[in-house]
Amino acid sequence: MERHQSWIYLAFILAGLAVGIALPDTASRLEAGLWPLLGVLLYATFTQVPLTHIGRGLRDWRFLAALVLGNFVITPLLLDALVALLPLSPAVQAGVLLVLLVPCTDWFISFTHLGKGDAGRAIAATPVLLVVQMLMLPVYLWLFLGGAWFQTVVTSQLVSAFVGLILVPLALAWCTEYFAERSVAARRWVSSLVLAAVITYFVSPSAMLNIGVTLAVSFWVLFWMVVDFKDKTKNAPSFLQGLNKLRLSYWGQQTAHIGVIVAVIGVAFTSTLSIERDVALSVGETVHVQGYDFEVTEFFEIKGSNFDATQAQVVVSKDGREVAKLTPEKRTYIISTMPTTEAAIDPSLMRDVYVALGEPIADGSNQWALRIYVKPLIRWIWLGAIIMALGGLLSMLDRRYRLKTSKTPAQIAASKSGFTTVTDLDVKSTTNNTTLIGEKQND
Repeated sequence: MERHQSWIYLAFILAGLAVGIALPDTASRLEAGLWPLLGVLLYATFTQVPLTHIGRGLRDWRFLAALVLGNFVITPLLLDALVALLPLSPAVQAGVLLVLLVPCTDWFISFTHLGKGDAGRAIAATPVLLVVQMLMLPVYLWLFLGGAWFQTVVTSQLVSAFVGLILVPLALAWCTEYFAERSVAARRWVSSLVLAAVITYFVSPSAMLNIGVTLAVSFWVLFWMVVDFKDKTKNAPSFLQGLNKLRLSYWGQQTAHIGVIVAVIGVAFTSTLSIERDVALSVGETVHVQGYDFEVTEFFEIKGSNFDATQAQVVVSKDGREVAKLTPEKRTYIISTMPTTEAAIDPSLMRDVYVALGEPIADGSNQWALRIYVKPLIRWIWLGAIIMALGGLLSMLDRRYRLKTSKTPAQIAASKSGFTTVTDLDVKSTTNNTTLIGEKQND
């Protein structure tokens, strides 16, 4: 994962952008889990730092002096000259200074690793850099921003964020490393935490836990699929040549696994984030549901071949832009006189929007009952099933699973004795006739 971390970062950034653009209301809901997720990510980052061996980072004085001089003397001086030349507002200056003066230590390790640097020595010095950064942050704010901005930035929220996102993950990472070095039982602790999360998911399900556990398990399966690809192709001259040598049954197996992941993600998002609203609207009225505006523009009376219907025209818009124009109907068949509802659907890969027309609210009323559904990723369930079926088809096409024609006991005995049976002669004659016919057709 460290070798391919840049592509992993890019994939998750694109996934986050896609969710934020396609499902803005869903993104606002997921925003509640931003701070806990940051804490978990920082905990995972700190566990890669040898916190229990901070003394190692103090031994190489030349390396440590170069890091401290570059990070905390040269960089602030260059940044001071740069900010003075740029016409930035004070708020933007504060953001730039906070980002560049106190960079993330995990990026320092990542770039050192990608640049073929001494990542081991960088990891050993990371705790020292982290402590110095935290100590120098108030000094930087005072020198670069002044007393007024210092009081504005250093608030109770910043202190609580520092405690929750730095100190708590740092302490938990140190405890993890301490027990991991001294006892194999730490693995059981981690397994117990994972099991507790799964049990909590089934006993007391919530939206965030549902989606979080589903995505975590899905990406875990994808990770081990990549590991399996790597193991299967490690003896080949190149990765692509190794992939070409894999059998169709193996490709079918992995394709089916991807189909299961897609279907499970679809089920999680649909069951958790689907919205159903019953509203009463008349012509010209609008209702807002899950980021979409639904406006009834007109009602029509329609006469079909065997039914009479009332049709509503509903314009669906998002951020002032028209997305779809739906026409749900309420039909009454002439023979059976049984009313039925014909829902209108606007499908897409990321969500489906349904509108069903009900009955008038009251006699003589201009308002009609409408039922509105917004179902995120519901098509992923069917897409996952199609991908699973494709995986099964690929497995069936593997040559190892083709049925072979078995010889009769008489044919086996005759072949051992050197004789040819009538059945063999019929097969040969059929083959020869087919060959001759093919040659004539070619001529």
